[in-house]
Amino acid sequence: DWSSDVCSSDLDQEWQGFEYWWLGLELAVAGYANGAYQYLRHYQRHTPDHIRHNTNSSAFYIGTLELLGRFEEAIEFETQELLIQPDQPLTLGSRAMSYSRTGQYTKAEADLRELTKVYPRNFAQFYHLYWTRQMEAAREYFAWLEKQPRLQKLFKYWGAFLLGELEKGFDYLEQDELATEWLVQVG
Repeated sequence: DWSSDVCSSDLDQEWQGFEYWWLGLELAVAGYANGAYQYLRHYQRHTPDHIRHNTNSSAFYIGTLELLGRFEEAIEFETQELLIQPDQPLTLGSRAMSYSRTGQYTKAEADLRELTKVYPRNFAQFYHLYWTRQMEAAREYFAWLEKQPRLQKLFKYWGAFLLGELEKGFDYLEQDELATEWLVQVG
């Protein structure tokens, strides 16, 4: 398959590393999730540390792992990232969500306690309420979250879809130009 060919090709010496992450994301967006995983995993070791440990780069890789249902691998990666950058609340929140998604609620709650020291109210808490089936609390929490002007659009439509509020989710999705562009590409 062509993704194996891409992985075995020589690295372009002009690239600084971040471009590899973007290419991996594009593979995932194009519907080649397994190819994106192989590609990102292969080039992860060739990417300079300052890029590999960048929050956006990590998010691409974690997102690809989750897309493939490789939650334990995502948790392992997030844990490694936290060993390198222990003060990274976004990675801590991501790991808390991965723990919640896999039913490791005690570990999720430990991460959430740490996260709330930096972000007293956050999407990861909503996600945990959802996965622990505390639906009324999740709805109330999300109603508060979605009123926050700095809440990323991704979290608005993600939360709405999780709660079964499809029309609201699609409204939020249409407001997000990047997501709309992605849907056109894969759609």
